[in-house]
Amino acid sequence: MKGEPHALLNRLAALAPNRLHMSGIVLSELLYGAEKSQRAAQVRSALDIVTQGFSALPFEAADAEAYGRIRAVLERKGASIGPLDLLIAAQAVAHNLVLVTDNLREFRRVPGLRCENWTRSQ
Repeated sequence: MKGEPHALLNRLAALAPNRLHMSGIVLSELLYGAEKSQRAAQVRSALDIVTQGFSALPFEAADAEAYGRIRAVLERKGASIGPLDLLIAAQAVAHNLVLVTDNLREFRRVPGLRCENWTRSQ
């Protein structure tokens, strides 16, 4: 992880569990990373612990509508982002959620998306 993991953990600990959501798309990417790791079992165990405080956020029709709208806007501007990042961003926009990421450079291109980097000390 880039940045300061303790800064992220402190922010997470300060929030009530019912305020933490994780996109199923994000979880898929984390599980993929665990599976390809040299220490797959250890990484998976750590991932299970970290994600237990999050409620799963399935991809729904409203998310798909936001995806179509955002993708069209970004393509018109010549500012496309990665396909999975676009799905994740659309979901956050559709649900009016703050997207926590250390990739602000890419996600700031998305209109209507609120994003923050919690891996940096404030």
